[in-house]
Amino acid sequence: MSFSATVERALRCAVEAHAGQRRKDPQGSPYVVHPLHVALTLVRWQASEEAVVAGLLHDVVEDCADRGWSAARMLEEYGPRIAGVVAEVTEDKGQSWEDRKQAQLGHVAELSADALAVKAADLLHNMSALGMELEENGADESFWERFSRGREGTLWFGEQMVAALNLRVSPAIGEELCRALERLCQAAES
Repeated sequence: MSFSATVERALRCAVEAHAGQRRKDPQGSPYVVHPLHVALTLVRWQASEEAVVAGLLHDVVEDCADRGWSAARMLEEYGPRIAGVVAEVTEDKGQSWEDRKQAQLGHVAELSADALAVKAADLLHNMSALGMELEENGADESFWERFSRGREGTLWFGEQMVAALNLRVSPAIGEELCRALERLCQAAES
């Protein structure tokens, strides 16, 4: 399997833009692991190249403004299609957690096919990674403190987003999302 120059450029961009950023896991994994997982999932799902590129870049505008990334720069460097997909899945960090999550849920029905795939792959990796972490390490009182709304808010959003996505994604992707959510919920109960 070979990838285009655009995929290669997006891969390098994700690595550079997220350099030094860390995931919320106890190991402090490099953040770039997340967009790589999203892109690999999109490849596995046979999503379009534009979706794969947007998957690599989906958190750049949202999380890398301090490094010179903006919607305008994304448009300039990757064109309207990819920049549009990234914009569709970018949260407004100026809003409260509740408003951001409600906006995401309400927006699922309007997402383009590529943005829908990116959103589903993003959620799948976040739920899967969290579920595996819980299975491996368990959760004490402090485990959920790193999440804005703790255990209840995290699980609530996962459940709501899986339900919203399942109205639009293929049955196979929907099953994958449901399995990841079930694994996460079971691990959170342990």
